Amino acid sequence: MINLDGGPATSSERIQFIKRMVELSQAITLPIRLVYYLPYHSNSKPLSRNLAQLKQRLISHLRKLQKL
Repeated sequence: MINLDGGPATSSERIQFIKRMVELSQAITLPIRLVYYLPYHSNSKPLSRNLAQLKQRLISHLRKLQKL
């Protein structure tokens, strides 16, 4: 099993990439299963989500200070 990030270089639509994976599978005489991660989104990552909320609060606070 090979874990892939789903980026353009390893896309299943890239003929050259798939060709190389088939050649590798044949060379090592083992089946290969390609597993793609879900696309990255900050909402799916707790740390990123919390940092985004902190950033929004900071921006809001700074805007309030500018109005004074």
